[in-house]
Amino acid sequence: MSDEPRLEEKALSKAAETQLSNHLQAAQELDVEITDLIKMTQGQADSVSVVGKRIGNAARLHIQEVELHTSRGR
Repeated sequence: MSDEPRLEEKALSKAAETQLSNHLQAAQELDVEITDLIKMTQGQADSVSVVGKRIGNAARLHIQEVELHTSRGR
């Protein structure tokens, strides 16, 4: 099986990215990647990755760079 995300996973990742960006005033770069769509709908995603640069919100919170990766231990 390919390591390339499936179309459904790409769509879910893009939707999550859009929702996250709706809560921000600015983001120079924002990328969300979610794997395993079936498990995600059950609240049990194997991994989620969020990468952002120059993020800011209305509360004047500004983050220069953030990278967050989660994964379930096997």
